[in-house]
Amino acid sequence: MTSLTDTLWDLVDEAATNSNCLKKQVGAAIIRNKDHKVLATGYNHHNAACDCLGDKKGTSKHAEIMALENLTKTQKARNKSLNIVVGHKPCVPCLLALANMTYIYYKDQNNNNSKHCLKKCSKCNKHLDISKFSVRLTGRYKGHSLSMCKKCSVANCNEFDRTFSGCISNIYSTQIQSSKKRGHTLPTYSLTQLSSRLVNDFVFQLIYTNWVNLNFNTDMKPSLDRLNSNKPYTLNNLKIGTWLENKKNFEQEVFDGKHLKSGRSGLKVVRQLTLGNVEVAVFNSLAIAERATSIQAESIGNCCRHAQAKGKNGLLYTHKTAGGFKWEFI
Repeated sequence: MTSLTDTLWDLVDEAATNSNCLKKQVGAAIIRNKDHKVLATGYNHHNAACDCLGDKKGTSKHAEIMALENLTKTQKARNKSLNIVVGHKPCVPCLLALANMTYIYYKDQNNNNSKHCLKKCSKCNKHLDISKFSVRLTGRYKGHSLSMCKKCSVANCNEFDRTFSGCISNIYSTQIQSSKKRGHTLPTYSLTQLSSRLVNDFVFQLIYTNWVNLNFNTDMKPSLDRLNSNKPYTLNNLKIGTWLENKKNFEQEVFDGKHLKSGRSGLKVVRQLTLGNVEVAVFNSLAIAERATSIQAESIGNCCRHAQAKGKNGLLYTHKTAGGFKWEFI
C-alpha cells in the first residue's frame, strides 16, 4: 500500500527467511499506527507436518501468531492502536486473533504479490477492504479514511437524523445548501439559535412526535420553509410544516413563478420582444410564458440561451426567435 514504505515490506520478507517451512515462508511485523514503528516480528514455524497450505496434520504456528506472542504486555498496554504487516493473506483463525488490529496489510502471493489493506470498522468491528471506507475531503486529516465503513456511516447518520437534535441539524444543513443554490445569503441564525427556538416550539414538537409514531415516514418529517420564498432564511421568515406540505407549496410556487432566484432557467424572469426589440410582456417564468402565449417553454428557453441545433442540411444554427418573437432572460 502507498501508506507503507518499502522498508517495512522488506523487513517482513527478511523475517520470512527464518521460517523452517519448505512450502511457504511467511513473515509478519506489528507496527505502531501513529508512526509505523516496528514493535515485534514473527514468521511461520512448524514442529511436524506443516499446515500452511491447508494440511491439518502436525502442529504449526503462523507468522501473525508468533508476532503477537513476541509483543510484550507493556507494548500492548502503551499502544492502543496497532497495525500488522503480513507477507501472505491471513487465514480465518489468524484474522480472529488479529481482531484488535486497526489495519492489516498483506501481500496476496496467489495474485502476483499484490498489496492489500484491511481496516477495522469502529462500529461493526469487522476488518474490511480499505475501499469500503470513505475518505476525508477536508480538515487536518484530509486524505485519511473514516473510522466507520461506508455502510455503518450511512446507518449512523440515519440514526442521528431521526433524533430530535439530528432532525434540526439536518434541516439547518439543507437550508444552507438551498441558500447557496438559490443565490441567497446564508441563514442569519446559527444551528444553536435555531435549536433553541424549535425545542420550545409546540407545533414542531407535535410534528416530530407524529413522525416518530408513523415510523419516520418521509412525507411527515418535520420541515421548515420560508414565508417569503425570495427572501433569505431568518427567524422571522420561517414556517413550520411537514416535508410533504412544503413540497406541495414549492410546486405551487414554481407553477405561479414565484421562485425567481433559484438558479434554474425554468424559473427565471423572461421578457418577450418584437422583432424590432419592442417589449411586449414580462413573465415570471418560462412556464407562465408558455401558458400565456401557447409557445413552448423549451423553444423560449432555447432562444433566451441562444442554444445551437443542427439543421436538416447538417449545419448548426442559433435559436434567435420563438413563435415570431425575440426572448431574453432578465
